[in-house]
Amino acid sequence: MEAPGSPVVPGVAQALRHEQVRANGLRFHVAACGEGDRLALCLHGFPESWYSWRFQLPLLARLGYRAWAPDLRGYGESDRPPHMQDYAIERLIEDVAGLIDASGARTTVLVAHDWGALVAWYFALRNTRPLQGLVILNVPHPACAERELRRPAQLRRSWYMFFFQIP
Repeated sequence: MEAPGSPVVPGVAQALRHEQVRANGLRFHVAACGEGDRLALCLHGFPESWYSWRFQLPLLARLGYRAWAPDLRGYGESDRPPHMQDYAIERLIEDVAGLIDASGARTTVLVAHDWGALVAWYFALRNTRPLQGLVILNVPHPACAERELRRPAQLRRSWYMFFFQIP
């Protein structure tokens, strides 16, 4: 099934597919493109969804990857666990591991943006699963971010991150 607004990319015959994937005890909606045992797993930011990656998925498929862009837990058509602790970084890291396991891929490149990038950083830093590559968009390494957040000027610029944590 092709999603509305799906790009037509020369050289890529596959349309985006929408699949339901069970991982970490949850059901994830995954937009997918391409085949094979090389996975490019694309993690969206806040407040986004798989749709953020609609143009990149066919290009990654053209490069020989099976490209997946899930709606992360609590977003879009994926399951929404009811408790706040269900959204702890540890659970999100486990979701990424579960999606990689469910894919059956031989190798994985993790591509991530915004909130998904923070999850990807911690996934990689904890060596949760072997990665062929890590592509992070617009989020610094956690050690750098932590250091910068100690500066009052940066703390003022980052107020919204703390605001979003208020239930």
